[in-house]
Amino acid sequence: MERDPERYSLPTDTLQKIYETRISPRLFRHVESVERPTAVVLGGQPGSGKTPMQNDVAQEFAQKGGVVKIIGDDLRAYLPHYKTLQRADDKSAAFYTDRDSGRLVEKAIAEASQRRVNVLVEGTMRSADTVERTLRQFREAGFQTDARALAVSPELSSLGILQRYAAQKESRGIGRMTTPEAHSAALTGMLDTLDRIQDKRLADTMTLYRRGAEVIHRFDLTTPGASIEPRARALVEQERNRPLSLQEAQFKQREIERLTPILQKHGVIPARDPQREDLARNRETSPPLPRRDEDRER
Repeated sequence: MERDPERYSLPTDTLQKIYETRISPRLFRHVESVERPTAVVLGGQPGSGKTPMQNDVAQEFAQKGGVVKIIGDDLRAYLPHYKTLQRADDKSAAFYTDRDSGRLVEKAIAEASQRRVNVLVEGTMRSADTVERTLRQFREAGFQTDARALAVSPELSSLGILQRYAAQKESRGIGRMTTPEAHSAALTGMLDTLDRIQDKRLADTMTLYRRGAEVIHRFDLTTPGASIEPRARALVEQERNRPLSLQEAQFKQREIERLTPILQKHGVIPARDPQREDLARNRETSPPLPRRDEDRER
């Protein structure tokens, strides 16, 4: 049976009240209006390492009026039923609150545009339509627009999802899990979004980063694209598909060994069964049984 993403969605007036009374006052309390604000739209698949990039943006604008961080996963926490859904099944809670968290993001974007403050909108860039609408909204409001995207191996981002979930389960008792389907959709969708940004020149600048904020390429999109301009899609695919470095491979192996007992404890992966493992080992090491006479005659 197909799940209904709107099953637990709140009434419009309830969502508006939550935004006005709980979210807006906290979101905008430490920022100032500026003459030419900047909107940074940051994207990357779940687990790609966007949180350190958020912190870099905050430092970048600390002396320029500050920056409002509009992050769907942060706003989701204000939904009164989210924790209940997490306790019931923390692997599906995000799915059932995605629509409402998206609506809260839209409200925050509209207010940031009106207030003329620097803003960071963080997401997966899964939907080219959503990203285009966001960038156009800020551009039409007179903002400098800056698109930033992370090019990260799916191996490492899948590991990042498990690292986050394990840490949250251990510290809070509940975690936020991203399904493989959502991870895959983000990987594919971001490439289409980058095509759209580059082809339609939707931002003033677009920068591609490796995990750790190392710049791969920076595009100036204020001029028409030259024939020699590299394709953002190709650069991201190249980075995603390259073999892991020795350091990355060793890190991945260490983390898998560290995370395995934690994830087994919380039922994410099957727990070890020593008896079954012993049986399997015995099968591998036992000599083959001698064939019966009737087998030889066949």
